Amino acid sequence: MKSSKLIVILILIIVILSGSTGFMVYKYLQKPKQPERTVLSSEQLEDSVTTVIEQEKVPYKLKLTFNEAILGASEQKKELIIMTQDISSSYTTTKDGLFNWGVFKQQKAMIFHGKGRYTVDLSKIDTDDISVDNATRVITIHIPAPQLSVEYLPEETEFFDTKNGLLTFGEMEITPEMMTEIEVVAKDRLNQVLSNNAEVTSTAERFAILSVEDIYQPIITSFIDNALKEADDPYATVDYYIVKAVIDD
Repeated sequence: MKSSKLIVILILIIVILSGSTGFMVYKYLQKPKQPERTVLSSEQLEDSVTTVIEQEKVPYKLKLTFNEAILGASEQKKELIIMTQDISSSYTTTKDGLFNWGVFKQQKAMIFHGKGRYTVDLSKIDTDDISVDNATRVITIHIPAPQLSVEYLPEETEFFDTKNGLLTFGEMEITPEMMTEIEVVAKDRLNQVLSNNAEVTSTAERFAILSVEDIYQPIITSFIDNALKEADDPYATVDYYIVKAVIDD
């Protein structure tokens, strides 16, 4: 009797196990298949459509620095002659006579002639002397004050009639030593003529400012034009600047 029950139980276990296995087989068969991976050849990749989103181009301004252009031109120009001025100054020299008595004294009047030259040394300009205002588009160059140099022209010196003392006759001789002294006096007096003339000094400063602006304005304009040309981009734009010169105190 007991053996019959064991047989029945074994049959039930086999049935249950068979059903579970069948169910698992069924689920496996019903499981969706994974898509197969496709490897594209280089030709197929080239033929595939790729969408690229490009940002629309808009105009933009080139960023420029002007120091190199200005300093390069300054090194080439160096001493700039601003103005020349003809000058003259009168002078009277005296030669004592015998025993230093006034009656033997001789005098000779003369007029010295020369040229005054005002120059600006552009080689002294450095980066600290250049300022750029992007808001007003103005480039300011600070320059030194014009320097005066005087050239004495001895061949143009005019000698006037001798003013003789009561007992002295004839023209006074001018020795080489006297001529050396005259040249020193001539340069000093000619220099004073211009140094003490505020109007001439002001004119020289005004000419210095105009001359420097006339030199550097076309240099800066050409520099900007070349930068735009080298950019070779229809969307590139530039601002043009005005050059101003200022004399430092």
